[in-house]
This record gives sequence, structure tokens and C-alpha cells, in this order.
Amino acid sequence: MKVNVKVLNFSLWISLLTILTFPGSDKKLNAIEYGFPVSFLTSYTQEKWFVTGVHINILNYFINTFIIYLLLLGFIKVYNKLK
Repeated sequence: MKVNVKVLNFSLWISLLTILTFPGSDKKLNAIEYGFPVSFLTSYTQEKWFVTGVHINILNYFINTFIIYLLLLGFIKVYNKLK
């Protein structure tokens, strides 16, 4: 299987930008998780204003990128068939 580098680059950026576009979920006490569809960034707060630590799960980031990559390839394939 050949990897489309343009689509892969675009999916890497989209996966990274989900931190800013989708709201974080407060699943743990004093921790907010970011990322969509799988959360990959967790920020720990002492109060609601000050960030005391950040945890980045690289495996979940690449899982997000893979999911977005497959979705983009699917959209491109459907678009080309309709065109």
C-alpha cells in the first residue's frame, strides 16, 4: 500500500488542531483531556486557572492521525467517483 504524503501531512495537522477546536473533557479530578476522537493530551491543573503539568500520549496521537487519514482517503475516493 502506497502512502499519500499530502494526505498524511494534512491528517497530522488536523489531528494536532483538534486540541484547539474541540473542547476538552474533564474526566479526572483536576485533569482536562484534549483530542478527538481519542484524547492524547492531558493537562493537570491545581485550580481551574493554572496548569501544573501536561501529559502527551504519542500512541493516541498517531491513532488519531491514522483514523483521520483513513477518513480523508475515503472522502477523496468518493469525491473522485462522483466527479
